[in-house]
Amino acid sequence: MSSPKSSLVQRFVAWEPTYLDARILLYALLWPCSAVLLGLSAEHLHTYSDLLDDPGSVEPIAAELLASSCLAVLWIPFAVVMLLRERRSALAMSYNKRFWTEFTGLFILFILYLVGSSYAVAHWPGAPWTEVTAFSWIVWGLSFSTGILTVIDKLSSNHASPGPAMSQRHYAPMA
Repeated sequence: MSSPKSSLVQRFVAWEPTYLDARILLYALLWPCSAVLLGLSAEHLHTYSDLLDDPGSVEPIAAELLASSCLAVLWIPFAVVMLLRERRSALAMSYNKRFWTEFTGLFILFILYLVGSSYAVAHWPGAPWTEVTAFSWIVWGLSFSTGILTVIDKLSSNHASPGPAMSQRHYAPMA
């Protein structure tokens, strides 16, 4: 008779990562990077208004990156919970609805971070705000990668049959 520990090891060795697992991992990386960008953007806005001695002045790109980071920090936990429910039960949300919800959120983040990052590179060439620019590109890259994996999962998995058979659906392993 095998011990519980050896059973756990056997399950781990037999585990095949799927696109769903990779997306959850990317979301787990995206959330702290977005939180860091949120703090850096807030610091930039605070420092910028102090430099001008005008508390009402706001640099538009820093405000855009701050708003994008707030949106990401609030949306990513929702997306992860949605993916975890997808993994547990097929009845949580229809696959097409979940796909379009996740893809729309990622596309919005992708566009917001692309605009913010490119504008930051063009208008902040100096050293003081390099970390804001770097984190905005990191977050953009992670959101882009997650979106690509979402589309690959949609195209490669068999999610066509709704109903009770969905609980036995096979997630496409990463080849």
